[in-house]
Amino acid sequence: MTQTKYITDDLAAMLNVFPEEIAAAVRKADHFDNLLEVILDLGGRVPTARFVEGEVALLERVVEQKDIDHVVGLISDFDADNRAGMERTLHRISAIRNRRGEVVGLTCRIGRRLWHHQHYRRPDRFRSEHFDPGQARRGENDHAA
Repeated sequence: MTQTKYITDDLAAMLNVFPEEIAAAVRKADHFDNLLEVILDLGGRVPTARFVEGEVALLERVVEQKDIDHVVGLISDFDADNRAGMERTLHRISAIRNRRGEVVGLTCRIGRRLWHHQHYRRPDRFRSEHFDPGQARRGENDHAA
């Protein structure tokens, strides 16, 4: 038996909602398979990418309100639980709000779909031109070698 693993994440869709400067920094980090999330948070923090093996600062400047507004303007509305999805993807964006209800931070999680394809070699007894699949389900071909 052999296994083939396919990962689909449509990362381009997520990168398209970020300001170009942040999207370019994610591309430059070049660890797409290990990217978990991108964090944009006001309050003196730099844009950060979290990977399986740790965090990386994406820019040397702090996140500005215009960065957050850019993303919020390109995604669907946030639900009551402060989460928004991106149509036809598994990506999820969570909003952090201040007391006035304004979005002051975003956690942008990368959603992935993992596909496994297993290739089995059929036993010789199932290759017979006289083989009846119904007999196999009923256990009638068990005497064949």
